[in-house]
Amino acid sequence: MGLIQCSCIGFGMLLASDSSFVIALSIAWLIGWALILEYTIGGSAVARGISPNLALFFGGEDKLPAFLVRYTISWLGCVVDPCAAILVFIVTGLLCVGIKESTLAQTIVTVVNVCVMVFIIIAGGYLGFKTGWVGYELQSGYFPFGANGMLAGSAIVFFSYIGFDSVTSTAEEV
Repeated sequence: MGLIQCSCIGFGMLLASDSSFVIALSIAWLIGWALILEYTIGGSAVARGISPNLALFFGGEDKLPAFLVRYTISWLGCVVDPCAAILVFIVTGLLCVGIKESTLAQTIVTVVNVCVMVFIIIAGGYLGFKTGWVGYELQSGYFPFGANGMLAGSAIVFFSYIGFDSVTSTAEEV
């Protein structure tokens, strides 16, 4: 009987001393899975948006190579996007290779993005000043764009946060 009491008291002391560790571990597990969900939503949305832009690059959906064309499985009610899947596999492989290589790729993509944005700003500014900004009017009122405008704005903020979060997380690793 004494051995059972001793082991029960020891187990109770073990639970009392490790309860803060278990709580911290549970919170860390929850945050880790929340980050995985965040990156999954952001990455899948970006990968899904690549196909229409790639189709425009090739000159239209009908000129896209057959293995990259989006198609619908009607009996399942889902759309299969091979281009998005290939992009996800490429990025996953790049991350598996290492942080240094993914940092180099991220630097190249960032430089290209900044160059494209500078080009759009310069070309748009030139065309805007040339034509006098014709057709550019802001709507007025309390909620001028309705619920769709609110959701579009919140999506922009969400994806901006995901981009900033991934850049800062990568910067910590390097």
